[in-house]
Amino acid sequence: MLLIKRPHIALYAVLASFGIAVTGCGGNCVTVLGGSYIVFNSALGGADIEIYRMDEDGTNIVNLTNYPSGNDTEPAISPNGTKILFTSNRDGDDEIFVMNSDGSGATQITFNTAADRDAEWSPDGTQIVFETNRDGNYEIYVMDADGGNPTNLSNNLSTEGDPAFSADGTLIAFESYRDGNDEIYTMNADGSNQTRITNSSVDDENPKFLPNGRIVFESDDIEGDIQVWIMDGDGSNLSQLTNSVGDNEHANPSPDGTKVVFASTRDGGDRDIFIMKADGSNQTQLTFNSALDANPSYGDLN
Repeated sequence: MLLIKRPHIALYAVLASFGIAVTGCGGNCVTVLGGSYIVFNSALGGADIEIYRMDEDGTNIVNLTNYPSGNDTEPAISPNGTKILFTSNRDGDDEIFVMNSDGSGATQITFNTAADRDAEWSPDGTQIVFETNRDGNYEIYVMDADGGNPTNLSNNLSTEGDPAFSADGTLIAFESYRDGNDEIYTMNADGSNQTRITNSSVDDENPKFLPNGRIVFESDDIEGDIQVWIMDGDGSNLSQLTNSVGDNEHANPSPDGTKVVFASTRDGGDRDIFIMKADGSNQTQLTFNSALDANPSYGDLN
């Protein structure tokens, strides 16, 4: 697997292999052609964590939230590219917010003293699935896109988290501790038919569906590092995508399912954003700073 450790001309060839066209201007800048972007959270600007946007090649990083206090994390681009969900503790506890794709109009849509976080859109953009401990333990909830009609889907006494819809909206993947360690489950969008699809001695977490129904997730390897894996929607055909020293996590596929972005500590302790093909090839570093970069979301912004 090819790993580019510093941005230089070889990076352009790697991006071209992804189908991403780049053009130079006077040798001083690079423009990515197309509407796809990566949003992520970072402490790049100082002590507080903010939501940032960048081009697919890691250039043109822009602070979207730029809020004077609190941490803004876990961004998720809406299916139509006009909105971004995120978690913020700016009011004292984790709540879910939504903003326009340019960072304007940030609006809080959950209001309680519990933690609401890890929000993801339904494919049609009308619903949001998230995790919350408003019932005492963390459960999977769904609500309307404006925060209305919150409904408990998992209804389990264990700890549940990291939910995500399938591309057709019929399934939700999530992690659950109900069997003694974190495993990946799926359920129907109404909470029925909860089915365990991984069975390992280590924690399997943070599942995300590809458009073809496969699932990327993170799990420990035999050395104890966190790696990105992929499997079919029923847990079969398991393959390891990353194999590096350090933790590789927060994997999220591109809208067309051909690429996966993820966060990694492989370059020496701080976490940076990487991109790879969905088969694990062409692993390429996109961010290069000493701040924590995490929770990337890949989508078309309008």
